[in-house]
Amino acid sequence: MKYAEKLLEPIRRPCEFKLSILIVNYNSGEMLLDCLDSIYATVKTVPYEVIVVDNNSQDGSVRTAREKHSEVRFIENDFNKINDILFNIINEIQDKLSRVSHVLFLLDFFGKKSDERIIDFSMRKAREQAWNSANLLWTLGANQQDEAINGIDAMVLQISKFIKSPRSRFIRFILKTIRTFEKTEVGVVISKLKEG
Repeated sequence: MKYAEKLLEPIRRPCEFKLSILIVNYNSGEMLLDCLDSIYATVKTVPYEVIVVDNNSQDGSVRTAREKHSEVRFIENDFNKINDILFNIINEIQDKLSRVSHVLFLLDFFGKKSDERIIDFSMRKAREQAWNSANLLWTLGANQQDEAINGIDAMVLQISKFIKSPRSRFIRFILKTIRTFEKTEVGVVISKLKEG
């Protein structure tokens, strides 16, 4: 009798080991449900746990899987929590930076607090792209990784040049005005940032 044809009996005594089945999910849709259904239908002889690590899926796959398989441990909040923490410290950072450049309040005044939304969006997109880059590098062989890293670095360099020197004359004027009022002595800047 082949092993695959042999019926496996459930273990009736306490087992000394445990199997952890780890599933990494990113917008997997129905495939996540199919995978979980398959695990629960077939794994019967070993005590196990199922952990789904979700990387900020937006397709509802985690919500659907949680509704159907409440016993699964989901680790989904780490990515989102970090984004939320970063967003929540924006005002604190702006407050500290306004001690160095008293003109930064102009950003809030003219931007009507839209700068927070822009920064939040930018951070979330940057972290999402970092995750995508990590996944790309993981799938490549060692000989292709250097080329991919150089491509990612070139893209980041282009973006940083655009941010450093925006094309809009108005934005360049605002940034130049802000720089005019900034404190330039490093010691003074550090002490202002450390205040209260």
